[in-house]
Amino acid sequence: GYPVLTGNTLDGWGQLNLYAANDGYGAFNGQVAVTMDAAQGGYAAADSWGNDIGGTGGLTKNGTGSLTLTGKNSYAGPTIVNGGTLAVTGSIVSATTVNTDAVFGGTGSTGAVTVNSGGTLVPGMGTTPGTLTINGPLTLASGATLVQTVSPTLASRTVVSGAAKLDGTVRVQGSVGTLPVTRIALVTAAGGVSGSFAGVTGVPTNLRGVLDYSTTAASLNLNRTDIDYRPLGVTANQQRVAAALTSAVPLASGAGAATLLNTIYATGQGSAAAGTAALDTLSGEGLADANSAALFAGRVFGDAVTDQQRAVLTDTQMHLWGGPLGGREWTDGRPADGT
Repeated sequence: GYPVLTGNTLDGWGQLNLYAANDGYGAFNGQVAVTMDAAQGGYAAADSWGNDIGGTGGLTKNGTGSLTLTGKNSYAGPTIVNGGTLAVTGSIVSATTVNTDAVFGGTGSTGAVTVNSGGTLVPGMGTTPGTLTINGPLTLASGATLVQTVSPTLASRTVVSGAAKLDGTVRVQGSVGTLPVTRIALVTAAGGVSGSFAGVTGVPTNLRGVLDYSTTAASLNLNRTDIDYRPLGVTANQQRVAAALTSAVPLASGAGAATLLNTIYATGQGSAAAGTAALDTLSGEGLADANSAALFAGRVFGDAVTDQQRAVLTDTQMHLWGGPLGGREWTDGRPADGT
């Protein structure tokens, strides 16, 4: 541990607090460098500091080991991660810089975060999903990695109070449930999102990762490639819609597409007859009621329609055009602009 004194230290005396000393520094009065070596085992490989660390200095984490900060830390200097892993399950207020071959993450809160090329950001703890809160801006540079941990019921998330500037790569770890589309909010930023990720890696072989963005969020659809709606189709129109939905799943982008595809799949799993009726609604055969018409005209349909579905709509003389996934749609017969 590290010496921590309690008592009247202003007058030059104090009592050694061995319990606190075993829980990390009490204050950083300069830029404190901590070097850890995973190969040595023990506290050199992994350590956890629970003290509420104050002071005017900062922390530089070197070496291959893993350090976790669980306290409410108020030290004012910068946090620099040059190697190994620094995790925060408590809080720090200073800005953090993550350099090549270094990992930063956790389930706590931190100040501004910059991840340089070769650095990695991991919201959550290891392979357990969790939320990392950044009170300030986030910058992920070209060559940086955001590790996204997923499970059948949970997914990691990075919540940013400032602006998020995105680049680098998303790497997926874990597994998802059985729905056609698992939608994940990767980063939400109250100050807005700019830039985009270069791609997604680590996606299981039966899934395809599709990224999409709004003004304040970056999201990921993990789309199954082994879903088949065609057994639900009986009539020619139903079979065409089912084929279109089957083709749409791997490419699905946006929340609307995820909702539509998952709803029809879950309906068909619960009752084949109900699934067939849902295909009727999409094919236009059930548009006599207002609810079906609203579904047809809504954004959720436009997000999921493919070129194959355009043929279905032409056959039923509805003159409703759907753009590619993520496009805009019209109800007056004009083609979508495909943006």
